Amino acid sequence: MDKELTLLDLAFLVLESRVQTGHVGGLALFALPDNVGEGFFQRVVESHHDWRQARGVFKLKLQRTGIKPGWVADDTTDAATHIQYLALPRPGSRQQLYALVERLHAQPLDRHHPLWEAAFIERIEGGRGALYIKIHHALVDGISAVRTILQSFSTSPHVPPPHLLWQTELPSARPGGADDRSSLLASLEKFQSSLRSMATVAPVFAQETVRPLLHGIGLDHETALSSFMAPRSILNRQITSRRQFASHEFSIQEVTTVAKAAGCTLNDVVLMVCASALRRYLAEHDALPQAPLVTWMPISTRSKEDQRPSNQVTMACVSLATDIADPLQRFRAIQASTTAAKQEVATRSREATEWATLLRGGWPILTDLLGVSNLLPPAANLTISNVPGITKDFYFHGAKLEGIYPLSALVGTMGLNITLLSCGDTLAVGLLACPDTIPALDTLAAYLGDAFSEFQQLFSSQQKATAVPAKSKRRKRRM
Repeated sequence: MDKELTLLDLAFLVLESRVQTGHVGGLALFALPDNVGEGFFQRVVESHHDWRQARGVFKLKLQRTGIKPGWVADDTTDAATHIQYLALPRPGSRQQLYALVERLHAQPLDRHHPLWEAAFIERIEGGRGALYIKIHHALVDGISAVRTILQSFSTSPHVPPPHLLWQTELPSARPGGADDRSSLLASLEKFQSSLRSMATVAPVFAQETVRPLLHGIGLDHETALSSFMAPRSILNRQITSRRQFASHEFSIQEVTTVAKAAGCTLNDVVLMVCASALRRYLAEHDALPQAPLVTWMPISTRSKEDQRPSNQVTMACVSLATDIADPLQRFRAIQASTTAAKQEVATRSREATEWATLLRGGWPILTDLLGVSNLLPPAANLTISNVPGITKDFYFHGAKLEGIYPLSALVGTMGLNITLLSCGDTLAVGLLACPDTIPALDTLAAYLGDAFSEFQQLFSSQQKATAVPAKSKRRKRRM
């Protein structure tokens, strides 16, 4: 096997069904060079003499060995069968682009071949072009997907990229030369890891099952949350195979400024803005639950040295405090829930974290397969993910990257996913939903902007209210 298939990777494969795909995607938008004419992308791709050759994760395909599938390298992979060149009809609006991407993203990947596809799209208004890429979540998580994409761009408009997207090589399996260990030592470490896992899974299993039961009867008073502690909402109806995409953009500088004023992280701002927008959206549909919405929030468990394209992420459950009308109190409640979730992850061992991730992701899949999901509370109401992005300019054969809009996956009965990715000074928000369960996604996207303005005003007024007036100098009385 050329890449280990972990239990978490396997979970992303198992969750796939007729209506639920397991891939993640991204829409990279470029400002094309002047006067390049149509066919730009195909010309520059085929200018690479080995453009048909796939490398790394892009040539891995599933192969069953015994009862467990695994990844094997397929050296016969022809990249030409995985890419296509498309052009929008005039005028090439954003709405037309998103309609095309929605159809591409709704289609599952063929498991008989390496699990990725790419589409280069031209004739977008304003002299723009785009690259839509999708790859199975069993191969990469959000951070490794972004790193893989960026390796195929250059930092100068005058220098071509070192290689094409599907030619990014796999780094070594583990940092520090772990691949050089003897097979005996590796086997012993796996055995020890199995023993530790057995000792770890019992308390994690108890926590992930007992906590929701106590919550259901009103006896759970912890700030930290688990799956199946979310209220029923219109966000959690049975999804279909159709997908709808919407986007919004924020200025990173403005988000950073308000985060500093609020004394919080950028991620806290993101959660608060999403919570406020969702509260307004659900209230207008007369569908705001009395209990607070709960979001799945991915937290990376990857070390800074680890560059492998793999899944190294756990899933935290965070309250969005949508039951609280006062925005400042809502924000403090979200902060408290986020802090509790992060502390819980930080205090767990790696084995415990992996098991908690599998349980939180596995229970919704199991209940859906058994047909009992309607008898239980939702595992969560939605997913909100903030993926670290890009701080410098990137180019593809002179075309400047303007932004990457993420398109993630819908899980179980969670019909909405909001993923954010920064590029330069732009924080791009990708909203993915099932249009048969969540109406007017564009309206929700617009409410994000209103919610951010409200948050800015909240802390602008807070700063003014708490500002200490300058002391006036007292004049000495003349004698």
